[in-house]
Amino acid sequence: LKFQMGYPMEQNISVTGDVAGMASSETGAVSVESNIDYKILNTQLSLNELSYKNTKANYLPTLAAFFNFQKQALRNDFDFFDGSKEWYPTTLWGLSLNIPIFSSGQRSSQVKQASLEVEKTEQSIVQFSEGLKMQILQATTNYELAKNKLELQVKSTGFAQMVLKDTQILYKEGTATSIE
Repeated sequence: LKFQMGYPMEQNISVTGDVAGMASSETGAVSVESNIDYKILNTQLSLNELSYKNTKANYLPTLAAFFNFQKQALRNDFDFFDGSKEWYPTTLWGLSLNIPIFSSGQRSSQVKQASLEVEKTEQSIVQFSEGLKMQILQATTNYELAKNKLELQVKSTGFAQMVLKDTQILYKEGTATSIE
């Protein structure tokens, strides 16, 4: 229990309250969505969906623009700091359009693989949530069984005390032996 809770092993655990109060309290509704592992799987699903969209975007054409401006002295002497001499500007700009035509099936296989990762994560979420629901149901059933067992033990203790009292009365009156 200490290990599961992340509690220091050298410290003692004490229970506060009484068992009757714990047995009478109702089990709270547990949400699968509040589980940290479920949240991590949903985040992974979002990342896989974004990766799928990014992989599908490889089919789209790309348009890029560029601009370059520079000045050159074009002199034989090292007099670059002389402001009276002329500098010759060069300006270069352009557009680049890339249209993907053929990739030997590589893009197609990458898109399929990304799609499979999304489906695999979706299945993991379904499987995890069903497993968590089963654990919640099992824990609730175990709780109800333990609660019923406690009630039965309380009734048995009451019955045993009643039998003890009756036997003591019979013993005092002399109709019962000490063995009874």
